[in-house]
Amino acid sequence: MHIFVSYSQKNDAREAAEQAFCDLTANMAGMPDFLFVCYTEVYDSRAICSTLSRLAPKVPVHGASSCRGVMTGSGFIPGSPGALGLFGIYDPDGDYGVGLRCFEENPGQSGAEAVAESLENAGRPGESPHFVWITATPGYEEKLLAGIESVLGPNVPVLGGSAADDTISGNWSVIGNGQSSRAAVAVSSVFSSVEPGFSFHSGYSPTSCFGVATKTNGRVLQEIDGRPAALVYNEWTGGAVTPVLSMGGNVVQSTNWYPLARFSHDLGKVPLYLLSHPETVLSDNSMSLFTDIHANDKITLMTGNRKSLINRAARVVESVLSSHDCQPDQVRGALIVFCAGSMLAVRDDMEEVQHKIKWVLGDVPFLTLFTFGEQGCLTEGANCHGNLMISVILFTNLPSAL
Repeated sequence: MHIFVSYSQKNDAREAAEQAFCDLTANMAGMPDFLFVCYTEVYDSRAICSTLSRLAPKVPVHGASSCRGVMTGSGFIPGSPGALGLFGIYDPDGDYGVGLRCFEENPGQSGAEAVAESLENAGRPGESPHFVWITATPGYEEKLLAGIESVLGPNVPVLGGSAADDTISGNWSVIGNGQSSRAAVAVSSVFSSVEPGFSFHSGYSPTSCFGVATKTNGRVLQEIDGRPAALVYNEWTGGAVTPVLSMGGNVVQSTNWYPLARFSHDLGKVPLYLLSHPETVLSDNSMSLFTDIHANDKITLMTGNRKSLINRAARVVESVLSSHDCQPDQVRGALIVFCAGSMLAVRDDMEEVQHKIKWVLGDVPFLTLFTFGEQGCLTEGANCHGNLMISVILFTNLPSAL
């Protein structure tokens, strides 16, 4: 296996995709066996699709939009005028397949059908891949995970991130098998010839503020301990959402440092939390989130700081290396999912984030996209969807167990 990463900031989507592809394949021994493309909303995803289909007609292509930029070993590539990143795997001994399904009435069924299609296209129907790589337009992530697990069971890691735009206005999209959509899920089944490693973490710490979600509706947290959720949250945070309590409004930026969390379980003596990012305070002082929330969920206020967010991507990469007893010179490449909310909170320090990842990985090629939700497995058999988190995949040079 060999992995290559490239990027382009050409103004035109077709020119950007073509430049990135030519740069990517310049030193490849042959055509790539898998391509992942991420791009900012300024580019027409259909043009990216058609260009990559023309240049690599037999290659599985998976893609998703990224918030305000992408990041590679060359640096943070801002999304103005545009940014497109390409991650290519040359792996003749591996098998890769992509499936895409638009959302109909049953997102769970869409997830099941997409992963079944990806297995079929990989030539491995009925088998369990190393992992499933997922990108979906936001809103149904928990249902999609349930649908995928209905086909594969809970023990196949499902890793990825939700497509994003620049202003949470719905200009996100996903790509799969020559199609693009603003309301769909793209799934890749990965049977690589080398052993991959994974990690899924947040960089936030629990506070002493906690309660119970006493009234909920889907992704809306209506009450905490019997009181309007936004009022309780505002008290916990010392006034983070005060400006919008009277009329309601978007609170994504003001809540970046204070996500809510549901306790998952203990890993040894370390508690693991799944984070939920508040999106909007509604007129009745309930709060919409970027994850589902259920009545009787126990929730804790978490807190982060600039230093922890700057350092945590590199620390998640280090945790993968440590857990797999692997050195950077044994890594072929890395895919990194970084929450867009966290990126925006430390936007002026993203070059430092990139430098810290480079310090850990050295010259290993990597591609980072910025997402509106992150999927990963906290432990084996615990695939989940969270916010303000980081999901990392390292492709090692260790022989595959499959």
